[in-house]
Amino acid sequence: MCATYGGDFLGAERFRPVWRALDAIGAGVFIHPSPFGAAALDLPRPFFEVTFDTARTVVDMVWRGVTRSAPRVRVVLAHAGGALPALAGRIALLSDADWVPHEGVTPETVREALAAIYYDTAMAGTPNALGPALAVTSPDHIVYGSDFGAPCASEPVLRETMTSLLTGGVLAPEVAAGVGRHAHTVFPRAAARLVPAEKAAS
Repeated sequence: MCATYGGDFLGAERFRPVWRALDAIGAGVFIHPSPFGAAALDLPRPFFEVTFDTARTVVDMVWRGVTRSAPRVRVVLAHAGGALPALAGRIALLSDADWVPHEGVTPETVREALAAIYYDTAMAGTPNALGPALAVTSPDHIVYGSDFGAPCASEPVLRETMTSLLTGGVLAPEVAAGVGRHAHTVFPRAAARLVPAEKAAS
């Protein structure tokens, strides 16, 4: 899914039937921000603007109750959640402030919602991206992602991201080596299709 559709974030009322259907089948959902549209600064949206759309759509989902009403949906966020992990402490801290609308939202529900999300490593294999993600979730919720095919995912960028992921020191070596398999939990049917191929290759 894109983080926004027609200006609406994913907590919008018009998406409730979609979330109900996804929850009914226990779906895995990958959320990626749209690179199109206007940017706040005179810089390309994919440069950094998209990372804020990821944070906005997750906050919208939490505040509008999507994460509570669709608990069986396993969500993966591109780019280690973009700006979300770095803002997670602030969001939780202020979530029940008198001046913040927060029906059904508490610091604990915010922390639980963010901990349940999976965060991919596309453009985010560096310590300053993975560190905040690991502060809100567990190592088994870090999944491999590359953004391969996107204009910003050039070969040097992909290589540097992979090198940093494996040697940056944020993930223990055995965890870093297994990041590519963590998504099997999110997409079990796809993982089941990999087993015959892996056996044939061995």
